[in-house]
Amino acid sequence: MQQETQGGVYEVLWPLSPKAVKNRGAAPRLEDLAGKTIAEIWDAKFRGDTIFPILREQLRSQYPDIKFVDYSEFGNFYGPNEREALASLPEKLRALGCDAAIVGIGA
Repeated sequence: MQQETQGGVYEVLWPLSPKAVKNRGAAPRLEDLAGKTIAEIWDAKFRGDTIFPILREQLRSQYPDIKFVDYSEFGNFYGPNEREALASLPEKLRALGCDAAIVGIGA
């Protein structure tokens, strides 16, 4: 497509491509966190080591029987081993009995 301006003619390209992946929507929410096991998944960036303990404390005040699988159990999901770490995640979550996950703590 060409666009004329006072200074000349310029080629114009649309910067967006067609969507390659269809939106599947979010998984259904848990009705309640009582007695649930929550995975903490962190990419070792920003302040997860500060934020996760605060979240645990706040959630335990509402749900005393909630359990957590610490982020250290899953390792870092950012970097050269990212694909392998993510590929193994579903099985690891099942093996650890996780009902939900807190993912993506960041700035």
